[in-house]
Amino acid sequence: MRTHTPTPSTAEPRSRAHLIGDDMARWFAAQGWAAAPRVGSVPRAFVDELRLSKVTIRRVWHTPLVLTRTVDAPQPTRHVWLQTQGAARIDDSTGSVHQLRTQSAIAWADPAVSRLTASQPTARIEIESRGFTGLRIQADTYTHLDGRTGGPLTAWSCLAGTVNMLLNADTPLDDRSARLFALALDAMTDAVTPPAVGAGPRPRRNDLVQEARRLLSEHASDPSYTVQRAAEELGVTRSHLTRAFGREGDSPRQFLRTQRVSRARHLLAIDPDTDLSTVAHQSGIPSARALRESLRANAREDARSGDP
Repeated sequence: MRTHTPTPSTAEPRSRAHLIGDDMARWFAAQGWAAAPRVGSVPRAFVDELRLSKVTIRRVWHTPLVLTRTVDAPQPTRHVWLQTQGAARIDDSTGSVHQLRTQSAIAWADPAVSRLTASQPTARIEIESRGFTGLRIQADTYTHLDGRTGGPLTAWSCLAGTVNMLLNADTPLDDRSARLFALALDAMTDAVTPPAVGAGPRPRRNDLVQEARRLLSEHASDPSYTVQRAAEELGVTRSHLTRAFGREGDSPRQFLRTQRVSRARHLLAIDPDTDLSTVAHQSGIPSARALRESLRANAREDARSGDP
């Protein structure tokens, strides 16, 4: 495998792009990936990136595609991916498969990962820390944890929140702040990445609510996907599924709505000028009007809870 030398940083390290077709393929090629979109679909990606000393952070959203690793980083680099929407399959160089789902993370170093396959629109946060040694691919050991769970998910949320804060900032960082944030981000990734493959037992994955959340999250971008359909795929009635969620203080309908609004907010954070009809379509929301109503309702809920 060849070694990839990235394009030198410019004076302004921040970049945001809406990429379509060949432009998307060229961007992924510059990162060391060959992109093969789903036949019949329009390949599209939104990328929001910031370089901080030896750490690069980015938000990436793209349509269904297969990414095949073609070149390695020129120096030891730790890649940490936090899945924020949708799902993807990761094939590593040993032939093992890792499922990257919403609120899961995977860490790896070249040449560990060989392919990413996304059969649906998907979004993730990527953190690249250059100049580190002795890195191994990490197991996806805490998939589908909910927002009331502590431990690794709390670290996941803190790291994702820090990256989003830096990418949303209007004022550039000075050199000293950039170096300090780079050190902090690299340290925070240690709290997110689970033990190496084979280091311990994986959690049970047969919990009804967890499986329902997985289905609802993976299909949230499809406006025709309903709670009823998820219940049928799980072999239970809708009322049974609703009661199961209720025991955890939640509802499947609200969870699905939250996933869709979260996708829409993510896309708007990357490119606030994106047409609302396009954002609604890509988020599983039936119309631009419904999207505006959902965003207003979400803003009212944030105001009541005190969230920014």
